[in-house]
Amino acid sequence: MSNWETTVKAVTLALDAASLKQQVIAANIANAGVEGYSRRDVSFASQIEAARQVLERDGVLDASLLEGMRPAVEVRTRPGGEALPVQLDQEMVAMAENAVRYQMLVKALTRQMNLLATAAGDGKR
Repeated sequence: MSNWETTVKAVTLALDAASLKQQVIAANIANAGVEGYSRRDVSFASQIEAARQVLERDGVLDASLLEGMRPAVEVRTRPGGEALPVQLDQEMVAMAENAVRYQMLVKALTRQMNLLATAAGDGKR
């Protein structure tokens, strides 16, 4: 897989994670008043951090590492398994932050596609 393809794959995975996170936040908000509901979160940051460390160490990111990466939904509980209630103000902040992150990722993907289009057109626009 070329560097360009690896970059696009990494950004696409991050977009998938951001999309899933938006869905999870919406579900948390919708269930905020439900007795026994425990807030959910998306686990993906640790996988991205591991990939970043490999890239820093090796100077290249192996495509097989990206293939195994998947965002996952986790139920958050207090120690002992008690439900962790939803805090609406925190969820609203998380939703706004995630929307900004998603927009940034879309811009990065658009930039990569524009580079490809420029290269395919021999630098002509």
